[in-house]
Amino acid sequence: MQNQKYDAWLHWYINMRCNLNCAYCFFNLLKKRAKLKSVDTKKIVKTLDETGKVFRIYLTGGGEPFLVRNIIELCEGITKKHYLFINSNLTSNKFKDFARKINPERVLGIHASLHIEELLKKNLVDKYVENYHILKEKGFTIFSVAIAYPPLLEKVDEYYRFFQKKGILFYYEPYYGNFLGKKYPYSYTPEEISAFHLKNACKNTFNQKNKICNAGYNVAIVAGNGNIYPCVNIYQNLGNIYKKIQFNDQLIKCPVKSCACPLNQYDISLFKKSLENKNINTKIHNGLVNYIGQLIVYANIEFS
Repeated sequence: MQNQKYDAWLHWYINMRCNLNCAYCFFNLLKKRAKLKSVDTKKIVKTLDETGKVFRIYLTGGGEPFLVRNIIELCEGITKKHYLFINSNLTSNKFKDFARKINPERVLGIHASLHIEELLKKNLVDKYVENYHILKEKGFTIFSVAIAYPPLLEKVDEYYRFFQKKGILFYYEPYYGNFLGKKYPYSYTPEEISAFHLKNACKNTFNQKNKICNAGYNVAIVAGNGNIYPCVNIYQNLGNIYKKIQFNDQLIKCPVKSCACPLNQYDISLFKKSLENKNINTKIHNGLVNYIGQLIVYANIEFS
C-alpha cells in the first residue's frame, strides 16, 4: 500500500518480555527483569494528536509487542488517525481479535519474525502459520523474515521447503552480533551471502559514521518507559510519548561507526523529505553519544 501519508515515525520498543528465547537475541539479560504491564492508550493518542502530525508507529521490542496486555486497545487508538507497522513473532492468540478489529488500511505492514528453531522447539510452528494466514486473508500486508544466524546455514534449503509447503515464503535478514569470535554482518562470506540470499550491500548498511541522518528530526525511538530519543546511540531526550514530543529542527551527522538500527535506511521516504532541510548539525551529539547504546536506553523498561 503506497497511498498512506505520514509526517513522522516513532520506533517504539514497547516491551522487553518475550515467550521465546532465541540464541541470537542480545536482549536476553534484560528480559529476565522485564515486567508485563498495560500502556495508557488515551495519553499516548493525545500526545500524538497534539503534535499536529500524522505518525507511523512501529511497534517492536527486545521482546514481543503482543505480550502487552492491552495491545489491541492501543492499536485501535493509534489507527484512528495514525498508522502502524508491527514486528511480532506471530505466536499470540490475540491476532484473531486484532484481525477482526483493526483496519488493514491503517497498518503499513507486519514484520512476522520467523524464529525457526525456537518455534520448532516450543511447538509453535502451527500457531505462527495459522496467524500468518489469518492476517493475510484479512488483507494485511505481511512478510515473513528470519535471521541469517550462521548455525542455520546447513538447513537453509530445508527450511525454505518446509515453510513453502505451509504457504509461507520468507527471506533472511542479516544477523547483527558475534558468533565464534566473528562480528556480523561484516564477517559473512560470499558463500554465506549467496546461501542466505542476502544483498551484497548488507555489510555496508550499518556503516553510518558521518552520514547525514534524520534521527531526531522526523524519526525517533521510544524506550520502554516512554522516553523519546533520536536513536539508540544518542541519549538526548526529545520528550515522552505519554506527555509531549519535541523533534529537533536540524539533521545530524551520525556520530558512531556502526549503527544497529540506521533510521535513515528504514524509511527512505521520510529521510528524503528531511533532506529538504539544509541545516546539518554536527554538534548535537557531543557528550550525548551512548557507546554501549542499546543497553542503556532499553534497560529503562518500566512503563510510566
